[in-house]
Amino acid sequence: MWEVSVSRLATVYRELSGGHCPPALRRSFTRHPSERDQTHLTMETLIARWVAVLWIVFGLSHLLHSAKWEAIFVPLRDKETGGLIIASYTFPIALIVVLGHNVWVWDIPVIITVAGWMATFKGLAYVLLPRAHAVVMTSAGQLRTGFRSVGIVMIVLGVFTGYDAFFRR
Repeated sequence: MWEVSVSRLATVYRELSGGHCPPALRRSFTRHPSERDQTHLTMETLIARWVAVLWIVFGLSHLLHSAKWEAIFVPLRDKETGGLIIASYTFPIALIVVLGHNVWVWDIPVIITVAGWMATFKGLAYVLLPRAHAVVMTSAGQLRTGFRSVGIVMIVLGVFTGYDAFFRR
């Protein structure tokens, strides 16, 4: 393996370029990475971007493939353990959102925080009351329409929060 120090790279670059080093390169060669002028991605921004992409992708899937989503959830509605199965993925994801993005400001980021808390309470209810999902889920015909409606809402929220997370922060 070749081991080259950053200061040696800077010296070689200056020698090859005749001593002229652009300011941006000079800053990157002469400072420690933790001291450079860089924008660091915060946990809140990372989770906001993740949730926005998740909402857009899953929203499109709910909208375009509502019958397949219905085929997944109708058998869960009829199972005694259906709520536990749903909670096994809803609750951990919601906890990640709540613990990493607990932003209570009157602006777009609060949408993700509120959605995270709602999903946390939903997952908690399904863990503690495993048949609670059967009360909430409608009949098979209405379920497909529900998936389409939820898909549209997810896409709108994903675009709205994605704009904030990717372009405003």
